[in-house]
Amino acid sequence: MMRPSTHCRGLLLPLSRFLYMPSFAINSSVLLAAVKQANAVLIDNPIVPIYSNILLVVQPGELQLGAASGEAELSLRITDVEAVDSFRICLPGKLLLTILSNLPNQPLTLHVDLIDHTSMLTAATGRYKLAGENAQHWPQAQTSVRTVETVLGKQLEEALQSVLPFVFTDKATQPALASVLLQLRTDGSIRAVACNQHAMTWHGFKPELGGNQLASFLLPAQVAKRLGALAGKTERIKLELGDWLVASSVLTQGPQPEWLLKARLVDDRYPEYENLIPLDRPNLAVISRHDLQQALRRVGAFADDKKMAVELRLSSHTVQLYSESIDRGTDASEEVAVDYQGEDMRIAFNAKLLGECLSVIPGEQMRIVFSTPNRAAVFESADVEPSNQLTTRALCMPILFAA
Repeated sequence: MMRPSTHCRGLLLPLSRFLYMPSFAINSSVLLAAVKQANAVLIDNPIVPIYSNILLVVQPGELQLGAASGEAELSLRITDVEAVDSFRICLPGKLLLTILSNLPNQPLTLHVDLIDHTSMLTAATGRYKLAGENAQHWPQAQTSVRTVETVLGKQLEEALQSVLPFVFTDKATQPALASVLLQLRTDGSIRAVACNQHAMTWHGFKPELGGNQLASFLLPAQVAKRLGALAGKTERIKLELGDWLVASSVLTQGPQPEWLLKARLVDDRYPEYENLIPLDRPNLAVISRHDLQQALRRVGAFADDKKMAVELRLSSHTVQLYSESIDRGTDASEEVAVDYQGEDMRIAFNAKLLGECLSVIPGEQMRIVFSTPNRAAVFESADVEPSNQLTTRALCMPILFAA
């Protein structure tokens, strides 16, 4: 009986090892959708090197993907997978995304070598070997929970999308302002708040289930952005709040996998933002939001590059928008119809900030509450009562005129 030569045995060994690797099979589009969401959590040059990878946890009939940045962790659960083995492996997130993004829709098989932590991704047209890492080195976050709320995904998505444009961008100097405040109020509502040094917005909504307790939590802006994106694809979400935020899908929509998001909350004090909101409402203007937006875009184009100031000259039936640039020798003015109740007033705003305030207010007709030319103006939908807190409002500080 002939025995294989030493050279032949060298070829057969890797082949036999490949055949007996634990594996799973999945559709490429299903895996790509999950890997895209996981990659959104990853950051460049993480402090924990293994966080440049995606964690794959395979169980019979189930695949879980995990991604982390140190501030947040996202877990996605896919059941549309063929697997009989149980194993864990970490694979490079960006490389895996690149491969999947450039493959047509087709079945894929991933074989994993748990000895040297490499994987072989097999497609119809090729195979791709990836160098991974031992999943035992993946850190586990320790969380404590004090508050539990259940909210509708659309509610949370609308709240976060309304306030995120107003988050302060300098995280190093103002970590609190570079966050979204999530405030649980005594009336059982939840309010999301974001502000920078010159403008602010807040949005209130009623959760499905929750307690009448007062508590506040600060979400990092990137975490709030990721949570808002997940909320838009989820019917119901459970929010568990303590030292960390633990958000999980109760009921997802369409192909969206079940998910669990953990995020470290910002340990800082948020400014007393309610002190900025004027209590009196002596001057009220009701105006078409669309007409004011369009006029602002035209007139704002003529504003000075530094202050970007646009002046509003209010009278009973019209508001005149005026801007000028002394350096360029240009100016512009335009009138918009308004229903104004109050004393004639001149007040100026930064055109960019004013445009952001207009963009987050729902509805066509908008109410603007003015106090004095040197105090903030509040923007709200004309369809809601002033006492209704379950809506979106914005506040903008004025530019003071030179004495």
